[in-house]
Amino acid sequence: PGNVRELDAVIHRAVLLAMSDILTMDDLDISVPHRKDEREPALLRTVKSQAIEQFERTYLIDLLRLHQGNISRAAKSAGKERRTFQRLVQKYGLDRHVFHAQRSPNADADNLA
Repeated sequence: PGNVRELDAVIHRAVLLAMSDILTMDDLDISVPHRKDEREPALLRTVKSQAIEQFERTYLIDLLRLHQGNISRAAKSAGKERRTFQRLVQKYGLDRHVFHAQRSPNADADNLA
């Protein structure tokens, strides 16, 4: 009932003050409360998810490189079970064999110590 009375008053005022026979949006004095952009939380979730995925992928690559593709050693270094670590490697489409031949950038420095 309150909304109907308010609408009636707005239309009545618009009819009295209108410059033409046809009412336009400009004739209506309606203030629309600003809604928060509903996409903001989704955008935050998306950005957060992308950042996590990028971090995980880089972290896995670094561990696989360090341990020359050895899943067991890389998993132990990460504090993860081998099976869980393997699933992450598969999730990001990484091939441990690619890292088998690679040496970590610090491998030579580690051997000197």
